[in-house]
Amino acid sequence: MISFLKKDLLVFWRDRKEVLISILAPILILIVLNVAFSGISIDDTDELDVRAGLVLEDDEAAAFKQFEETLLEMNLEEMEINAMMDQAKTLSPSGVMVSFFEDPELSSWIHTIEMSEEEAKKQVENGELEAIIKIPAGFTHDMLSQVMLGQPADTAIRFQIAEHSF
Repeated sequence: MISFLKKDLLVFWRDRKEVLISILAPILILIVLNVAFSGISIDDTDELDVRAGLVLEDDEAAAFKQFEETLLEMNLEEMEINAMMDQAKTLSPSGVMVSFFEDPELSSWIHTIEMSEEEAKKQVENGELEAIIKIPAGFTHDMLSQVMLGQPADTAIRFQIAEHSF
């Protein structure tokens, strides 16, 4: 029994994408659900429709270059660097987050529109949006460094909820 558990844990930790999703998805779901259902009572029969601006400041191409430079500074063999870069491109943290919000089940009650931060702020002030979800610059590099190299991450996804919503 213990050998099966050990094998399953080893397989789980080798799949970086699964580890990243296992860490980020529950946190993100908790935040979104907490915000979405904070003002809803059992008697509400209206369908929930949250409109959020998705501000994507992260540049994946630059992040992958920066991550490759980080790997080169670690004096790894070229084969190891190539394997890690291939794995990093399959992880694509900001791409995973964008596709998460485009998921049909989630998009049925939270509608995200990709836009600039200024435009998102204007639309929140005008009441056209209830929230802003911001993926900051450096998010991809920090997540890759944390998941693949065990380095601490400095950036995080930011949520801004309008006071007048809900």
